[in-house]
Amino acid sequence: VNELLGKYEQNFMPKETMKEIKHDVASLLHATKDVSKYKWNLKGLRDICPGIGPSTFSAIFALVETGKTAFLVSTIFGPDGFLNQGAKVMMLGNEEPVEMTGLRAVGSFTGMTKEEIADDPLKAHNQWDVYASQCVFLNTEDVSSMEELDIALAKHKPDILGIDQLDKMQIGGNHARDDIRLGEIYRTARTLSKKHQCAIIGVSQANAEADGRTVLRFTQMAGARVGKAAEADLIIGIGKETEQGGSDNWLRHLYVSKNKLGGRHGTCTTVIKPEISRYID
Repeated sequence: VNELLGKYEQNFMPKETMKEIKHDVASLLHATKDVSKYKWNLKGLRDICPGIGPSTFSAIFALVETGKTAFLVSTIFGPDGFLNQGAKVMMLGNEEPVEMTGLRAVGSFTGMTKEEIADDPLKAHNQWDVYASQCVFLNTEDVSSMEELDIALAKHKPDILGIDQLDKMQIGGNHARDDIRLGEIYRTARTLSKKHQCAIIGVSQANAEADGRTVLRFTQMAGARVGKAAEADLIIGIGKETEQGGSDNWLRHLYVSKNKLGGRHGTCTTVIKPEISRYID
């Protein structure tokens, strides 16, 4: 061990760890073809960024009561969502009881409200049960840290992982400031997406500057500085207008402020249907 430590101090690198990539055109195209394997089910968003794929890490953020969880649920479980496209999905919830997230998923998938599901559970079951085996729901009582998440991904092998909320995950080590801790959580999420060939979508809060704004840049992520934004391949801010009297016009503005997957940035406007956790064009 001492001999190996001495070699590493002299910048020694074992040959077997060095692997050159194939850089002929066919190999490069093949290596990047799955970056948009799973398409967004919102046309406006799809026009900006076609989709996500294995090894991609996306961050979604907004202020409270905007519809962050609904967006995650809608894109995964709604019509033409990732579930319908054949993906195995895993949901990790710590923002609300994961059973509530599961019920939202059923509502988004079937188009039934919570009351309609309660009135006719057999109808909801018959529609949902076709895809239920493709879903795994976990909460942070069982998976509270990024280290435990690594184990869960190895066990369940999902194609898509949604984390609501990523900032609340725990991570080992000592961190002088909270932004450093958050940056390490996001760096680890990116590492896990590559290690397990899984598309990870992490939900986060926006800071107070986002209030009343329709265009949210990654600099308005809570506790951001640059550590969180630096790690994500794709960042989508969900903005909404401030109406007089506190009313909601149900319009949501999705702004892509970072996009390493498709190269474009921009805004698309959608409508939220919170009673069935769906976003529609």
